[in-house]
Amino acid sequence: MEKNDKALTKIDQINEFFGIEDANSTVFEISHDPQTNEKKLTLKKGSWSDEEPWFGIDESGELHTMVSLKSLNNLIQVAKGAIAENFNLKLERSILQQAPVDFGDAWIVCMDEIRKITSETPSIKKINLDLDAIVSRVKQSHPNLFIDIEELVRSRNGKH
Repeated sequence: MEKNDKALTKIDQINEFFGIEDANSTVFEISHDPQTNEKKLTLKKGSWSDEEPWFGIDESGELHTMVSLKSLNNLIQVAKGAIAENFNLKLERSILQQAPVDFGDAWIVCMDEIRKITSETPSIKKINLDLDAIVSRVKQSHPNLFIDIEELVRSRNGKH
């Protein structure tokens, strides 16, 4: 299979993933002039006004994409939202595993602890934190926020 054919097959797969109709796909060829050190983009399919992303195939058959700054910014915002949601879900799971008396109170204290850690050490990012360890520390510091399962079992066994 020719280099360009492989790239075109990959473009078709990407278009299918994004739901872009083949007729609305922009494909250009990237060529290099070594004497002027310039790159030239030659439209091979579609138009410069079709949907993004635009696909470029270089002289080696490698596939490249181009998107507008607006589209890139939208993608970054979606990724940030997904990261925040993932962080929140992980923190929620970590708190629930420790049997909080009041989830909202435990959440606030854990978030305060996370803010404290990240402000004391700016190089640490929230996504790199061991949330289970943080919640365990909060439980040790603030036992009133969590149900002591062992104590509950002992007290029930003692009553029978």
